[in-house]
Amino acid sequence: MATILDGKALSAKCKEAVKAEAQSLARKPGLAVIIVGNNPASRVYVNSKRKDCEECGFLSEEYALPEETTQAGTQRSGRYRRHPLSAPSASGD
Repeated sequence: MATILDGKALSAKCKEAVKAEAQSLARKPGLAVIIVGNNPASRVYVNSKRKDCEECGFLSEEYALPEETTQAGTQRSGRYRRHPLSAPSASGD
């Protein structure tokens, strides 16, 4: 016999557990997102991640870049590697 789950209630319960765990940490967790261009599906996804971060007590940063930005140009800038939310790279940047 199949069990019917209440997805919204389960999601809220999970987010509350994550929020409680995040509050117990010495450093506030976070998510930094680089979005290039204005693809509607990507925008919906990034907005939903920002909302999830807010609900869980995480920091959230977004860097919106123009459509013509190349991957190499983004990587060369180094700006994002020095962001407080970024993990140290293998090279120590």
